[in-house]
Amino acid sequence: MNKLASGLRAAAVLAIASLTASPLASCSGSSALPAGPASAPVTAARPQTQTVDPDTKKTLLFVSDNENDKVYVYNAATKTQNPPPLRTITSGIKGPNGIATDKSGNLYVTNFLSNSVTIYAPNGSTPKTTISNGLSGPFDVKVDGFGNIYVANDPLSGAAFINEYAPGSSNPTNTWSVPSAGMVVTGIALLNPSSQGETSIYATEFTQDQSSGAIGGLLTCFPNGSSCSQVGGVTLGETGGVAVEESPGEKKPFQYLAVDQYVPGVDIFTPGKSSNQIVTGGTPEFIALNAKADRLFVADRFYGRVVEYGYPSGQQLNSFAPDGDAQIYGVATSPAGTYR
Repeated sequence: MNKLASGLRAAAVLAIASLTASPLASCSGSSALPAGPASAPVTAARPQTQTVDPDTKKTLLFVSDNENDKVYVYNAATKTQNPPPLRTITSGIKGPNGIATDKSGNLYVTNFLSNSVTIYAPNGSTPKTTISNGLSGPFDVKVDGFGNIYVANDPLSGAAFINEYAPGSSNPTNTWSVPSAGMVVTGIALLNPSSQGETSIYATEFTQDQSSGAIGGLLTCFPNGSSCSQVGGVTLGETGGVAVEESPGEKKPFQYLAVDQYVPGVDIFTPGKSSNQIVTGGTPEFIALNAKADRLFVADRFYGRVVEYGYPSGQQLNSFAPDGDAQIYGVATSPAGTYR
């Protein structure tokens, strides 16, 4: 069991372990969504073009191993089942949870045990920057198209909160609180990450209920706000990571994907339609889309692996399982599916 967990997730693990991967299934959750942030247009420089690791020239998959203080780097395009990692990062890693990449290929790692976010250059193995000010139990991280960093915090005591750090700043430039002190924020995703001044946050959360287990849902946090709001009509169980799928030119409808651990899988919500679920089994934690949004990578803590699925079909394609007793939490790709 994960050494960071405080008992919130243990109850469901053994009961769900026997489930296996299957295609899309219908899901009872609501597809109600908050409106996008309303703000005046902002004139800004064009975001940088995404790049890949300059040495490998591959689409990369990053995987965090919480138990062993490691981040593994894989070739995401490989067809080999459970391939060996290209390299392993250990410097600066202490209880890693959520991870992310930016448009330049930098890697961001939340280190729960050291209350820090470490940042690595493309192909780097030691941190080039460390952020620690204002952090307490950092649990997930995302970066927008302009280099602003967003960190979800789940303190061992006290209420969860989300910080924003401007590019180059080691101190938070904004902080959002959650509606209830009992809420655990498990993942964050960005809406409009390539629109300067218009980036808002979706956050998955759950609250422990002594009679029925965990009750989860979705929060939205608008630019320059001070608190997040509950999204009505969205009901989940115990949550994990979240991702947003924004299609360029609105070629297909906006969707968001949220991990639900009660029927272990990833719920896919589309406005005005019934939600579906990719059933994964195990204990899904964080998720990541690739740049084309045709592949979904799901970190499975129970089985110590990342599973690759076709998206949105839900067809299982590959798995990435480090040797040893791994506790897999975070997953990210570079180029990422964040900036479409």
